[in-house]
Amino acid sequence: MIAGQNIDLSAFSNELVTVVIRYQRNDCEVFDTAFIRFVDKPVLLVPNDTVLCIDAGSYTLQANLNGGTWSGPGINPFSGSIDLNAAGQGTFQYTYSFQPNTSCFQEKTVEVEIKDPGSNLTAGIDQYVCEGENLFQFTGFSPTGGTWSGTGVSPGGLVDISMLVIDQQYTYTYCLTENTTELCQACRTKNFIVHSLPVPSFVIDGNTCINEDITFMDQTQGNNTIRFDFGDGTFSTNNTAIKVYNTQGNYLVTLTATNTFGCQASTSQNIYLTTRPLASFLTVDDEGCAPFDLEIQNTSSGDGLSFEWLIDGMIYNTQNLPDIFLDGITKDSIFVVQLAVSNLCGTVFAYDSVLVYPYPIVNFGINELNGCSPLPIHFSNPSLGNPDTYFWDYGNGNTSFDSLPEDQIYVAVNDSITLYTVTLSGSNACGADSITKVITVFPPDVTAFIELQGLTYCQYDTAVFRAFSTPGAINTWQVFRPDGTVFGASGNSLTTEVDLPGTYTVILFASRCGSDTDTVTFQVLPAPDVSLDIPEFACQNDQVVFGIEGTNYAGAIWDYGDGNTDNIGIHVYNTPGIYEVSVTVFSLLNNCPITLRDSIRIVGLPTASFIPSVMNGCLPLEVDFSNQATGGTLFDWSFGDMTSNSNEQNPSHTYRTEGTFTVTLTVFDQYGCFTDTSVVNIIVFPKPESDFSFENKTYCLGYDTVFLTNNSLDITGQEWRVNGLAINTFDYEWFPQESGNYEISLIVFNQFGCRDSSSKFLMIELSPLSFFISDISEGCQPLEVSFTNQSENAGFFIWNVSNGTSTIENNFDYTFKVDGDFLVQLITISSNGCPNDTSEQRITVYPKPTAAFGFTKDTDCGVPVNVTFNSASTSGAGHNWVLHNNQTSNDPDFIFTYTEAGTFEVFLDVTTVFGCRDTTSETVPVYLQPVARFEAGSGACERQPFPIVNLSENATSYEWMIDGQPPLFSPEIPSVQFEESGNYFIQLVASYNEFCKDTFRSVFL
Repeated sequence: MIAGQNIDLSAFSNELVTVVIRYQRNDCEVFDTAFIRFVDKPVLLVPNDTVLCIDAGSYTLQANLNGGTWSGPGINPFSGSIDLNAAGQGTFQYTYSFQPNTSCFQEKTVEVEIKDPGSNLTAGIDQYVCEGENLFQFTGFSPTGGTWSGTGVSPGGLVDISMLVIDQQYTYTYCLTENTTELCQACRTKNFIVHSLPVPSFVIDGNTCINEDITFMDQTQGNNTIRFDFGDGTFSTNNTAIKVYNTQGNYLVTLTATNTFGCQASTSQNIYLTTRPLASFLTVDDEGCAPFDLEIQNTSSGDGLSFEWLIDGMIYNTQNLPDIFLDGITKDSIFVVQLAVSNLCGTVFAYDSVLVYPYPIVNFGINELNGCSPLPIHFSNPSLGNPDTYFWDYGNGNTSFDSLPEDQIYVAVNDSITLYTVTLSGSNACGADSITKVITVFPPDVTAFIELQGLTYCQYDTAVFRAFSTPGAINTWQVFRPDGTVFGASGNSLTTEVDLPGTYTVILFASRCGSDTDTVTFQVLPAPDVSLDIPEFACQNDQVVFGIEGTNYAGAIWDYGDGNTDNIGIHVYNTPGIYEVSVTVFSLLNNCPITLRDSIRIVGLPTASFIPSVMNGCLPLEVDFSNQATGGTLFDWSFGDMTSNSNEQNPSHTYRTEGTFTVTLTVFDQYGCFTDTSVVNIIVFPKPESDFSFENKTYCLGYDTVFLTNNSLDITGQEWRVNGLAINTFDYEWFPQESGNYEISLIVFNQFGCRDSSSKFLMIELSPLSFFISDISEGCQPLEVSFTNQSENAGFFIWNVSNGTSTIENNFDYTFKVDGDFLVQLITISSNGCPNDTSEQRITVYPKPTAAFGFTKDTDCGVPVNVTFNSASTSGAGHNWVLHNNQTSNDPDFIFTYTEAGTFEVFLDVTTVFGCRDTTSETVPVYLQPVARFEAGSGACERQPFPIVNLSENATSYEWMIDGQPPLFSPEIPSVQFEESGNYFIQLVASYNEFCKDTFRSVFL
């Protein structure tokens, strides 16, 4: 029983307790009973502290005990869901309260860090670059530590311009990542473009002559600003610029175009400025006879000349003309000579002419060159070249000197063809000419006459007829054959084969000067009716029988086509070939012959022969067989190595075992005339076996030697081939000079010269090569040094400084803050397993002096004042003082006199023997000394202004002390009056500043 006090509940555990409450007053008592269930306090668990990314949007905190509430920025008290955007970036405490105001009350806190990488993230403004750059580094982005992505950009924002298309806009993304339990990233974008360069172009209008206007016209496409540089120190920004050069010479004219983006490009042309040329020439003779030798002297002058002559339609481009003869004229002619002389300044012309007289070219015409006697002839004279004289010889004894010829009559002499030669001659001052023509005159009254060899011919004979008509007659023939057919011919004779038996009639027609005919007939006797019987072919050396089919023939003569003849018809041919066989057969009546012809093929005997491409060789041995057989069409090859036979004409065969093999060729022909066999032995040598080995490991350039071991069999010699070199040692030690994947070959030989080869590939890895340069190797502290890594073949780097500093950056910037000698080491490391390489460089840092000084003045107020300067510098070897009026001193200590007041800055520059410097400055104040003084009037009246005159000097403020009145400050002249008469004390304090003052006192009545 517990009365009148609180109950210690901790005495109870997990149990049901009965509680009795009693209330007693005097003798009265009441009580009540209740039950209390005591339970153990549950263990409250909340999530561990965490880091969240704001991009998640929300995050829910959950406790193991339901029914509590959460508190904290942006959290739902009941669900525990945090609105991360409402909470924002920061570290926050979130508290879970369970059953507050109860004995089971518990409370726990979770720390949540919300990261928002995008809160201050920017990619910077859009950027651009002009065409021609290779790389571009983005700027303006913050904070640093993010990564860039996009076409051709490195994570650090370095853009490879070669991967971009000119004038195309690209969007790049800059992302900043916070390392939380999950990837937390924010991104911003910027646009980038590579603007194309303008393509400057200009043309030049006008000749490039000095002292003349030359117009330069901009042809650049697009909206650009341009600038012409004329190469003589003058410029123009006009799109069309007019320029006058005054001096001869070469000038480089450059047009620079800048587009609206500031991209700039230039183009240049070399121009040569000169004077205009002078064209002139002299003709030696200005007239003469054709062919006229034109002689000209070129007297032109000028700079950089070229020439073009125009003479009689011909163009010559030489300075001096070749030999030129003016000819081909038929009348007096004027030839104009034109010379065009050109240079870069233009073209000028010079002209002259020559008069050329023609030489005579005589000619005449005849109405008929031949005809019957008497023949009348008319002449014409078309001669050219202005002949002055003529002479005609008509060939019949008549002559004439007139240009107009006379008609002539020509007759045949003694009834024969008569020829008359007519000649015309002409001449003038330039020469003479003549021409001759022949006139043929035929006799009159033609007579036809035939001469024949006989009146009887055998069939197939050749008949010849001759015409003996009047001289000059035109003879034509007509022949009537026995079968009624007719054929003709012309000429003085007729030859024809009479191939039909019977009667022929021949008529001769003669004409020219009149006409006549003559007729003859003749008889043709028949030849025997037979045919030739010859076999199509026969074998060489066989007897061949020839036959004649037909009757009524008396005999025959055979010609076998090989030089042999007889009248038998049986023959043996000793040489193959095609022979033309003929036989002449005679008829029983009249003995008329007929010759028959045919051909026969004599087939030669086949011969077996072949040539192998090799007689011996090494395994595997491929042999090409060249068939030399003649007369054969079928072939049987046996190669002697138990392989199948071949019926090819020229087979190829590969021997795959060593030994001696007998090759046989049997030949057959299509006529069955004969067969033949040929035999050859082929020898196949054994083949050596090439093999080699080397250690299976990583080989590094400059470190490793490759030991090549020869494992070949049955060899007498070897040759290694490595990297273009041939080595004949049995084994080979190779020290590579370059990296790469090498093919190593071993060629081996045996005593028969047979070869075998084997090859293997070996990779020689690049060894890292350490090398770096610094922008400076010595200097004053603090010394900033940039080390540029120029190592090769390495992917990892370690920089070590002898003061204990290390880094693994590619390039290294370091500030040496203390003086001394430092060894900088770069270790290069490759991932291919090759040894590291190290390079070193010594950096010397010289101590920096400390500049300091003090000064003392011989007086505090007033000028002139002497100021003594004393250097308190350390490590300084040289001093350089600079004062306000640019006066200098190189002494450690010196005195300077200031003659005016003011605040003056003095600089001290201290330099060490190594050139290291330090500078300090001090301000030296120089004050004026004020002088207090005033004058006052006398005999002043009561309650009247008392006159005071301030005569002070060098004062900036004033303090007046007047009996009976408060101090007056600043006014130079105070307003003073006295109420009563008497003696009064007045004091004036004149101040320049708080340090420099002066006092003046006076008593006035």
